[in-house]
Amino acid sequence: MLDCEPVALAGAEEACWRLVQCGAVPVTNPEADPSCCFDWATCVNHVESLPDEQFELALACIEASQCDELKAESGQLPRCLEQL
Repeated sequence: MLDCEPVALAGAEEACWRLVQCGAVPVTNPEADPSCCFDWATCVNHVESLPDEQFELALACIEASQCDELKAESGQLPRCLEQL
């Protein structure tokens, strides 16, 4: 497990890579059904579709969080995105 330190993120792709590096989302969907799971590409689409204020809030949350804080329960969005 990586011990992720808070870092500045430039956009949705970097934010979602941080979630992958921290083990909060997989790089690719592990299931045969593409709608099944929240993976890197789904994360990028989700974050990019957020209104400006929520986009900035999501990035700030991911930047400031430790890896363990970013993980979610199975079937839920990663923390920092679940309330947006």
